Amino acid sequence: RYFIRGVGNLQRLGLPIERFCDLVNTFANFSQFWGYTLTSEWFKHEYIAYSVHGIGHVTRVMFWVHILSYLVKADVLTGITAQYAAFIHDLCRENQQEDHQHGVEAVRKFSNFLKRTQIPEHLIHSCSNAVIYHCKDDNECTIQDLIWQLLKDADALDRGRVGNPQGVSSIRKRS
Repeated sequence: RYFIRGVGNLQRLGLPIERFCDLVNTFANFSQFWGYTLTSEWFKHEYIAYSVHGIGHVTRVMFWVHILSYLVKADVLTGITAQYAAFIHDLCRENQQEDHQHGVEAVRKFSNFLKRTQIPEHLIHSCSNAVIYHCKDDNECTIQDLIWQLLKDADALDRGRVGNPQGVSSIRKRS
């Protein structure tokens, strides 16, 4: 029931059901496109992989990034960069509590990984910025570009599954 209601809301935002199905199919093939799969080994602590910020959360945030990228008509490179930001954003969490440093640690730990991806050199900084500031107050981020907006909003949309995420009523207009 909630899924059907959600798809109906997406249709009202300009995402026809046929296009939604296409997006689901392309999302399902990302692991083949990238050549890796999200498993517990990516996480700093294995117990986080099976927690509220684990594999399921990261996958859903990546999916929301994919949907939002389509809705805002982001170019392909921006969408890919935002996907990588979503992939690493919570991999270095220590626990489930509010933590403003796990983004910094994720960028530090995965900087070489990001350099080996399809992200062009000029977007690596934007990807890193999005990951660093996804867990901080908006006013702390000085580069609030589309990649940051996509990650921040996708993360907030997924937090909606555990209750009304703080700030969901003020999600940036563009996405």
